[in-house]
Amino acid sequence: MQEISTTPNSSPQMNQFNSFTDFILAKMLDEYKMFAVDLHNTQLNVVKNYLWLSAMIGTAGGSILAWAELSMKSMNALEAIAGPMLLFGISLAVFSFLSGIKLMLGEGDGSRPNPSDTYLHYLNKSYGDDISGKPILGKYDWLSYLDKSLIELRATHTSKAKKIRNLNRYLVASVGTTAFGAVLLFLQNLYG
Repeated sequence: MQEISTTPNSSPQMNQFNSFTDFILAKMLDEYKMFAVDLHNTQLNVVKNYLWLSAMIGTAGGSILAWAELSMKSMNALEAIAGPMLLFGISLAVFSFLSGIKLMLGEGDGSRPNPSDTYLHYLNKSYGDDISGKPILGKYDWLSYLDKSLIELRATHTSKAKKIRNLNRYLVASVGTTAFGAVLLFLQNLYG
């Protein structure tokens, strides 16, 4: 007759528990990769596009101001409105550009959380002096570190997403005011 082991590691419930912790660990690693790599790259690409747009808006507004050759002595009402509108639009574009650079560099040192201090720590905690049921402790440590890292990553990317939305608002306002000022100057040039 075959003897059935009664150690906690060999029970069917413990095997199911180990399988489930492996599953959870894999899902958490997938989510960590999604935040640390995929979402991070997507947000950086959006910010890069906003940087190009703000540079183009600022350059276009500056070119229009240089073309208009506004003079305080001979300025009419339309030019008096268009000049400050262009300057405001250029200022918003410069502010957006600088804010976008700050977003690209990241808050603080710009680093992302590391899910683990060292792998050797897990090996020692899991096996150390013997092999009696300690590997589950290593999994718990992994799950704990990953959970903390994921909470930090979620907060970081939520904060960054809000800043990117604000950057969008500044760019829309910049485009609107620059375009409005340019239209006024062109109308003045056309009919003035």
